[in-house]
Amino acid sequence: MGFVRPLVSILGKNLKTSKIEEGAVLVGMFKNSSLYNPRRNPQGVVNRRNVVLAQMEKNHYLTTKEKDSFAETSFAPELQP
Repeated sequence: MGFVRPLVSILGKNLKTSKIEEGAVLVGMFKNSSLYNPRRNPQGVVNRRNVVLAQMEKNHYLTTKEKDSFAETSFAPELQP
């Protein structure tokens, strides 16, 4: 339940259709949800997402190729009101 509500309200997704890079956005928001708010600071969200992806690579959850591929994706959430 912890990720379900933010996925729906912030990214317009459900758990089954979400992607790794979208999960990295949500994890990044835990550090400071106001600063890394997609509505207010989309570039900051991308930067923080990439930090999370780098940590996933460092801890062997992603390969370098996967991390680079996810980091290159654009961030365009379907923000819900």
